[in-house]
Amino acid sequence: MNSAFVIENWSGAGGNLSAEIVAKARPDGRTLLLGTVGTAVTNQYLYRNISS
Repeated sequence: MNSAFVIENWSGAGGNLSAEIVAKARPDGRTLLLGTVGTAVTNQYLYRNISS
């Protein structure tokens, strides 16, 4: 069975924009975030307000 997929490249805020979009996505098991150490660890110390 073939399934189509869409790749969306969201840039900005050191990866925080993408992480926020994925965190707020509907939990249907079809959303994947490929991030960096900056997105997962470092940005929480660099940015005062990170929404979740």
